[in-house]
Amino acid sequence: MFRSTLRRLRPPQLADNLPAHLTNLQLPARAGAEVGLTGNQPHFMVCDKVIKFRKQHKVFLPFGLRTVPGHPLKCPVRVTFTSAHVFSFYHIKYLGPCEHALTQMLLDEYAEKKRARSLWVYAQAASVTDGSKAVVRVTSERIVKTATLKALNAAGYDSTGYRLDGTGNLLYGTMRVLVLEPKAAVNMKFETLVELLLSVFRKGVPGLRVFQHPEDESLTPSESESAA
Repeated sequence: MFRSTLRRLRPPQLADNLPAHLTNLQLPARAGAEVGLTGNQPHFMVCDKVIKFRKQHKVFLPFGLRTVPGHPLKCPVRVTFTSAHVFSFYHIKYLGPCEHALTQMLLDEYAEKKRARSLWVYAQAASVTDGSKAVVRVTSERIVKTATLKALNAAGYDSTGYRLDGTGNLLYGTMRVLVLEPKAAVNMKFETLVELLLSVFRKGVPGLRVFQHPEDESLTPSESESAA
């Protein structure tokens, strides 16, 4: 009985006709892999319709967003920016390799947004830090989105990225305001939240990319520039 127990506990042995050193299996690369702002995204694939749309309209996956400098030490929101138009993180699930029923509708909306707006603004909340419920997160997103647009106005830009004074400068790209603490954002005075975002814009916006002549298509970020 003792010997049979030892045999059961022995580690599995290779057969005599197998090599002692096995090489790791490498799966072939999938054709048509989506290329984001920072290169290939091996862990996320999109359908062919999205790849075609991206090439035609220059709308990328949202992995190139970077934090804008100027945030205070304790801040319930985080402003990120990229000088290219990117999909919302909320819509990633509709862009996968298996085409969703809503994929075409979303792509049509993005095409219209591409024609109408120079600056895209998202406000998206997370509950990792404070465990907030969905209703709190949705409310915080609405409040932060409104505060973001008011802060942009105070900084001299409208909601589409154009200058309010009528000059040719505009903001081009995507701004995502991540609500790190939805409960704190909801309980904060609206004017205080606007001032907080405005202080970030005043420090960070001058370093963002601006174009003098938006009607010039050659000034749209190219694929090589977006990957930089």
